[in-house]
Amino acid sequence: EYIRLDYPENPDDPSTPIELSKTAIQARADVLADVLRKEKSPFQDVAQKNNLPYETTGFFSMEEPRLQEGWSLGLLQKIFEKKPGDVVGPTETSKGMLILRVKETKLAYVPEYEEVKEKVTTAWIKNQALQLAKQKAEERLPIIQQTLQDGNSKTFADLAKAQNLKLVQTPVFSRGEYLPQVGIAKDFQDVAFSLNDQNKLSSVVETQEGAAILHLDSFVPVDQAEFEKQKENFAAQLLEDKKTQAFNEFITHLRLKANLEDRVSKLFEDNKN
Repeated sequence: EYIRLDYPENPDDPSTPIELSKTAIQARADVLADVLRKEKSPFQDVAQKNNLPYETTGFFSMEEPRLQEGWSLGLLQKIFEKKPGDVVGPTETSKGMLILRVKETKLAYVPEYEEVKEKVTTAWIKNQALQLAKQKAEERLPIIQQTLQDGNSKTFADLAKAQNLKLVQTPVFSRGEYLPQVGIAKDFQDVAFSLNDQNKLSSVVETQEGAAILHLDSFVPVDQAEFEKQKENFAAQLLEDKKTQAFNEFITHLRLKANLEDRVSKLFEDNKN
């Protein structure tokens, strides 16, 4: 469950009231999160009392995360490290501030075929469509590469239109950010950050929505002064992320190596009988 503190449409506009500025909203989120942690007040009550949106997600997994709100990979990882009752945040998204609490968790399980057959069918169709999309992109890529190398006046947008390909412009983004129409796509972002002025065109990249060919439009360098201020925090967060990733991989390898068999479900079934 979570409470949203939304930014106004133009939070940096000088005419925006001080109480609606980003700084004021962030400070309010800090106060509310402190109250929720110390007093353990029901989220819904706090949201209603403060006239704020309150929402619940239902169950989701890292394999099928909740992407509608633009949550970062880092936030999703934090959520899965918590236990029921733990408060997460406040954390910032592109839309504002979030304060979350884990309502309930349940162990992973192997579902019966009848429970997932529609998903299986959908996944198979999507995979077949992806293979066709990749084939189409692979056929068009050399044409685009050659035309750009020839140095004529045609832009990437012109070539995409000529090849009857859908052109999407992303906003400026940093690693781990949610992207409209792409979601949290590590491979996509890794390829995007490998592009430069000497190599602006990528190879074919898989995304959740299909195949993509990336073209570098612009690049915003790091604010060195701001980086110097925050680099210790960045280093600590990066180390924590690496530890979490290494631990998860270690546990996964242990499970595979141990060839564990689920007897808990059978025990429950026997007790019911």
